[in-house]
Amino acid sequence: MKNLIELHLHIDGSIRPSTVWDLAHKQNMVLTVPNPAALEKELIVPDNCTALTEYLERFTLPLQVLQEADAITRVTYELAEDLAAENITCAELRFAPGSCTRKGLFQEEAVEAAICGVKQAILVYPHLHIGLILCCMRGDHDINKANKETIRLAAKYLGNVVCGIDLAGAETLYPTSDYEGLFR
Repeated sequence: MKNLIELHLHIDGSIRPSTVWDLAHKQNMVLTVPNPAALEKELIVPDNCTALTEYLERFTLPLQVLQEADAITRVTYELAEDLAAENITCAELRFAPGSCTRKGLFQEEAVEAAICGVKQAILVYPHLHIGLILCCMRGDHDINKANKETIRLAAKYLGNVVCGIDLAGAETLYPTSDYEGLFR
């Protein structure tokens, strides 16, 4: 069997439906679906998806459960576990730590939680080589402060699982050229 590589995998877009279900209940969230099977339909992009903005809607619920450090660690570990089961030996996982701060978590705590999940997985699956890419987000000008913090953290943790930065979000609404100064 061949070893496989995954170079563009969003942590918040790769959460097991059963984990979203479990975390939502542990965090006392009210879900509009009766069970994990129904929840899965809410998380998967439909075949007839025609726009990135419609695709990005599928990240809403996963991001709601990723507002606590232990949830980020768990989800990152489980994703690595899933990669190992699929014979993937090298992966770049990405997430926006600024999107994990809605309930008071600091970006640095989110980054450290993801690093912890990767390191825990590597102990169990030593053949895995995983790097984290920290995503800056497209959005209104008020997002620049959070994006600057993401870049600072990427520099601080570079080489400690973190391997790069990225820009994520709705490209048609917020052109890449708007972020040229940030990435300089």
